[in-house]
Amino acid sequence: MKFNKFFERYSFVPALLMLITNLASSFLTRLVTAGGNTYDFSLHFDSVIPFVPQFIYIYVGAFLQWAVCLIAVMIIDREKSFYYGTCFAVANLLSGIVFLIFPTVMTIRPEFSGGGALTEFIGKFIFDADTPPMNIMPSVHVLSSWGCIRMICALKRVPLSVKFVNAIFSALVFFSVLFVKQHLILDIPAGILVFEAGLLITKITRINRKISNLELRILSEKQQSIPEHEPALKH
Repeated sequence: MKFNKFFERYSFVPALLMLITNLASSFLTRLVTAGGNTYDFSLHFDSVIPFVPQFIYIYVGAFLQWAVCLIAVMIIDREKSFYYGTCFAVANLLSGIVFLIFPTVMTIRPEFSGGGALTEFIGKFIFDADTPPMNIMPSVHVLSSWGCIRMICALKRVPLSVKFVNAIFSALVFFSVLFVKQHLILDIPAGILVFEAGLLITKITRINRKISNLELRILSEKQQSIPEHEPALKH
């Protein structure tokens, strides 16, 4: 299968939707809320949760999980790739709205230390990139890994063992956001609820079908505009 055929059949529109809305909700909202009032929804249990630096590998590994799951659904089922890509996009936008209304901040995060030189290097890099720790509720990490569970479980061609491993890793991601002190306890159910809201809105509005049909129309027009090559002359 040629790469251009793969690209035409399984467009990267769902991936672009997820990426653009994620960046907008995570970073653009910070520009709007910078210097304003912030909210701290930490509970007593948040202060007693231990800091476990080794969980930074699970936290970072979540990015790979999201990419693998999205590529899998793009290859296996085009319709579901648009459906869940739209769900992620809607959930990201909902997160952005929450970030604007209730800009939350992490106030109990310690300095990253321990676990070895590599662990400290990765952890400090993550911490420095996310300083000050704002927009923590809902957790985008939890939202995305929960979405991976929903997305992979919806694929009939994926073995049950793979679905189980994906679900276990997602659970570890939920723990990782707490153990590396990137999120609070309430951020976990908030992330799950926001993704479920994205699912519901997508199902009701069927906006994924409109996006899919638009992409097909654009690709069809593009193919029609490409002139056919004339056959070579025989001597």
